[in-house]
Amino acid sequence: MVTTLQQLNTNLHNNQVNSIYYQNKILFMSSIQMQQYLVGDYYPNWIQETFHGTVTPAKLMKMLASYDFADRSAAHMKYRGHEIHRSKIFWVDNLEEKVPIYTFPAFQYQQVKKEYQLISTSEWVEKIQEALDGQFGVATNHVIGTLYQDGKDSIGWHNDKPKTLDSIAPIFFLSFGQQRPLLFRKNGMEQVCCEISMAPGSLFVLDASKNQQYQHCIAAESDTNNNSNSNNNNNSRCKPRISLIYRQVKNILTMQEIEKKIVAGARGKKNNKKRKAEKIAGEYDDEHDNRIENETHQETREEDEDAEETVKAEKKQAKKRKAKKAAN
Repeated sequence: MVTTLQQLNTNLHNNQVNSIYYQNKILFMSSIQMQQYLVGDYYPNWIQETFHGTVTPAKLMKMLASYDFADRSAAHMKYRGHEIHRSKIFWVDNLEEKVPIYTFPAFQYQQVKKEYQLISTSEWVEKIQEALDGQFGVATNHVIGTLYQDGKDSIGWHNDKPKTLDSIAPIFFLSFGQQRPLLFRKNGMEQVCCEISMAPGSLFVLDASKNQQYQHCIAAESDTNNNSNSNNNNNSRCKPRISLIYRQVKNILTMQEIEKKIVAGARGKKNNKKRKAEKIAGEYDDEHDNRIENETHQETREEDEDAEETVKAEKKQAKKRKAKKAAN
């Protein structure tokens, strides 16, 4: 790694680097446009300028759309039994002894076995990872691709869960396909404080500290008043959008540990069914139930606690949509 200004200037003069970092600060980024926002930095043409026209956002969108996204109706992809309003695909840098696990609200350990694949299996997902790591000095190890099929697909207000993320590494958002706004608001506030219209091939870099201070979302098109490239908020005319989110995840488990959690989760579901049957039969034992829950449901409870804020926000958003429809 380059550590002195003299070496940095030499490499810059010889066109050996696109961006210059010194003591974790950007000194220079050649030919790459950047706009600073309250919550992070936006690079509207990052793909084109980073890869010098060797690939276009449209080509990458076509490639990503050809991948097999997880079936959102599958049980292991649902959140508390309900379909989420988007489809996902997962890549990680290791699937053996050091599997990075990012526990977002709808996460289930079954997803690791059924859906996770190596970053190296996708040429351009890997090339983007290498470019991000090289330009920003962050060793990302986890990628989630999210498909928003139309304007009705969305994700509610949330912070990325810091418990499983590196505490200082930024989060990288790349966007392809339909241009839609990435919205931010201060924790505990309702008013949107920042709106970034994510163009195809653009990159947004969210600072780790800002992630903890601000929530973000991709709202359903009917919930936004954005008029830029949003087809006048018409869901039926909103084309698909795919995002790639690159993270540095600190929560590392072995496949053996993941297998144990899957077994524990299955046992917990079985016990839930048993308790329901006992309640109906009048044979419910509170003391026994508490002991079983403590033994088998710790992970599930932790994930549910992490998700409570997101659930409340999504319910609130749904109420607003109903009220808006009624007013119209």
